[in-house]
Amino acid sequence: AATAQPTQQAATATAAAAATETAEAADGGAAAAPADEERLYPIKLQQGGGTPKKGGVLRFGHTISVQTIDPITSAAGGTVTVPNVVYDRLVGHVSGFDVNVSKLETKPELARDWELSGDGLTMTFNLRDDVAWQNVAPLDGRPFTSADVAYALERYQGNTSVHRGLVRKIASIDTPDDATVALNLSEPWPDALVTLGTRFLTMHPREIVDDGTIERSAVGTGPMILTDLADDRAVFERNPAYWRQEVLLDGFEILSISDLSARLARYRVGQLDFAASLLPDKAAAELLLETNPDERITMSDPVGATFTVALNLSLAKYQDVRVRRALQMAIDRALIVDLVYDGLGVGIPMMPWSYLHDAPPVTDSVPYYRYDPAEAKKMIAAAGAEGLQIDMIYFNYSPSANERPNQIIQQNFAEIGVELASSAVDYTQFNSAWIPADYPDAADGWAPQGQQADNWWFDHLHSESPANRWHVSDGQLDEWASAQSVEIDPAARAEIWQRIWDRVLDQSFRITKPVGNSLTAYPPHLRGIYFGGALGANSWYYDWGEQIANAWLDK
Repeated sequence: AATAQPTQQAATATAAAAATETAEAADGGAAAAPADEERLYPIKLQQGGGTPKKGGVLRFGHTISVQTIDPITSAAGGTVTVPNVVYDRLVGHVSGFDVNVSKLETKPELARDWELSGDGLTMTFNLRDDVAWQNVAPLDGRPFTSADVAYALERYQGNTSVHRGLVRKIASIDTPDDATVALNLSEPWPDALVTLGTRFLTMHPREIVDDGTIERSAVGTGPMILTDLADDRAVFERNPAYWRQEVLLDGFEILSISDLSARLARYRVGQLDFAASLLPDKAAAELLLETNPDERITMSDPVGATFTVALNLSLAKYQDVRVRRALQMAIDRALIVDLVYDGLGVGIPMMPWSYLHDAPPVTDSVPYYRYDPAEAKKMIAAAGAEGLQIDMIYFNYSPSANERPNQIIQQNFAEIGVELASSAVDYTQFNSAWIPADYPDAADGWAPQGQQADNWWFDHLHSESPANRWHVSDGQLDEWASAQSVEIDPAARAEIWQRIWDRVLDQSFRITKPVGNSLTAYPPHLRGIYFGGALGANSWYYDWGEQIANAWLDK
């Protein structure tokens, strides 16, 4: 058997860089990543000095309301965030100050190491021998064993699980002893480690399923013990017997405060030690610094766009590639970044550049991303598409993501003789059309998010995938998407990704909008914790369990 090291995903990303030279020839090259001191706000938070202190309760003002916390029932924050403080995973994602903000990497967690068979069809995990469930009834501190892994994974495969697609390649599970788990696969699964390390596949016990309490209680192997759960709060105390390390905090609280002004007011006066979605834009950051000058603010480094002008590609009027290329070239992405994001944004493809590059591609050198309305107008004329009308629906998730960019794009399209009618609809109406790809003409649609490569290189693009909301139907892409999904050689897989990248951009299947750099505030007394990473990993929204043991309060 070939040993799969804990850094297997990092190796995949490193091998993918072998395709960078080819990629640069195709898209004109990647931009040099600016140093943090050259940015308005740094990407990475500095750890700071001081000796870690024990004690205190960290209070987090969140936007979610707590729902059922049974991990198989939902991917929403109200379900996922709380149990992620209590449960661990078989494999983890590198997080905190060790995170690579551009490339997702994996690490051992409940499994200390693993092996992949030569044919790629069996993954064998060797579990740690020092892990116990929390000393809370009905688990009462019993050892964590391979039977627990098999139970949780098989439950994720069940018909009532919303996550069964994540583990669809597991054909059967063997547990030859308490410390060994063998996953027998229906086909090679190159995304296995990343998938098993997601926030959606936490290890939960049989006992609280059997007694019917799992929807409102959690007993895990993790750093915090859940002591109280209500719709508007979750209260935890430290797990004194946590297997990985000593937990410094006495406790942790997640408080549901949906109103931004209320969160901000409580944060300013120190009633909250961290708050969700506190800084919607640069102006908000500047206002916070006026009253709290010692705040530390970081900005994200997006690896892919989120929203597109999604055309229903099954319609005849979008079949001519010149029409799609013209629409791509008509968008003044630099103007949107300046006017909407105060310069804190970037125009990049939806496919994450970090799979193939060490830095984002230069916007104007991405095929058909340069702003050239004169050339776009010629393309529209050559395609016989003068007078093209586009009826686009959208939900205004935020003015900076939707309404304001759409107004600029409407003006951009008018310059080339294309009329964009952009209509805001309510949340339910929009998602009932967007999620099943049942919009009549066009939609300001978001990319389904996922941390496994298949999400970006198969789910979004294969003609039979339910996550292909753009109606992309391309036989060559179908072939490549399927091939990369089972390719376990990292370099060979990266070569396939490069072909997909080139074809998607050449054909302009998705008319991509710029994405802004999100901003995060840290008070000076919150130490030992940093959120930020590729593909939504290491997120303050969900992933506190990965870092809460390191957190401490310098006050």
